[in-house]
Amino acid sequence: MRIFILHIILLVTTAVQVHAQNAQQMQQDLLAHLQHIQYWRFEYSADDTTFSTPVSQDDSIANANKQLLDYLLTKGKSRQMLQAVFKLPENSDLKITTSPDGKMRIYSWDAQMGMNTHYYHAVVQYETNTGVETGILKEVPKQITESTPVGGSYYDIQVIAGNNGNKYYLPFYSCLADNVTKGIAAYSIDNSLSTVDIFRVADKSLNAIEYTYDQAANYDFKKMKERYTIHIDSQKLYVPVMVGANISGQWLIYVWNGEQFVFDKNAK
Repeated sequence: MRIFILHIILLVTTAVQVHAQNAQQMQQDLLAHLQHIQYWRFEYSADDTTFSTPVSQDDSIANANKQLLDYLLTKGKSRQMLQAVFKLPENSDLKITTSPDGKMRIYSWDAQMGMNTHYYHAVVQYETNTGVETGILKEVPKQITESTPVGGSYYDIQVIAGNNGNKYYLPFYSCLADNVTKGIAAYSIDNSLSTVDIFRVADKSLNAIEYTYDQAANYDFKKMKERYTIHIDSQKLYVPVMVGANISGQWLIYVWNGEQFVFDKNAK
């Protein structure tokens, strides 16, 4: 009996060590891909003579992003990667955001393809009844237009339960151009990932709400944070009221009724 217990302990210890090693390797892979993008964006020089054939900086940046995109789509179909704890540098262009229940994770990163405008790729991992799947939430096209952002950096995922027993996953995202765009989207997970129209705005049901504003006018430099930003509290969705590109200091409040977030002018 003692030998059997020792054998089980050895197996568990070995499995933990292998998991840690694999997670460390995946983290190193992610950092290598990010460094590859950084090289072509910031370090490459047209005077570099180490290349035997002519190279295009723009094409090389796009290709480096494609390699990271493909890596996440392929490698991400493992529960181990979904559960791995990655410790990337704070200044990393890659943002990894995971839902509280651990069943959805979004990888979003600045493609470094614009000048003042930021363009983001985003890959989602999610756990279904049959395993872990991946998909593209946002992909930067080959042809981009300056001042027209694509995608966003996903910084939070919240989960809310519906009356029908379903869970809805609510990722928050932000995108920086001349102004800032912030928003929230809604998804459900079954055998696949699906958008769901749970935001009731006027007479329409939408799967996302977003707004664009002047970040400098909404920033408290003493507290080093924004004054007003979209958020959920006590099953109420708070969206800043806009006056042009400025945030008014008032809120549009949508109350969760078990099926949708519905605007309630009397809510506080």
